Amino acid sequence: MVVEAAAVLAGTAVKFVRRPESSAAIGSAVTDVAEHPDEEDYTAALRVQIRKALDADPQLADEVSGMLTNAGVSIVASGDRAVAAQNISGIVITGDNSTIQR
Repeated sequence: MVVEAAAVLAGTAVKFVRRPESSAAIGSAVTDVAEHPDEEDYTAALRVQIRKALDADPQLADEVSGMLTNAGVSIVASGDRAVAAQNISGIVITGDNSTIQR
């Protein structure tokens, strides 16, 4: 199931960036984010380019919306003492010899 979902996502991504009117702008924005991953301005610029491309192609927007709707929730914890949860309503401690006082 994961492989099929990845294939659909990849196919949609290819359609997305192959549109002549958006491919250069999106490609440039993706490169900027990759080169400056901690800069919020570059991420915002990428979001704008993606929004423009989706606004220009309603069919593609529907495909992407459907993928996101059907994606569900995936939670992964990795590494020593990692914690994974969709919602945490209490205390989570992962250290050695910890004490909780109430």
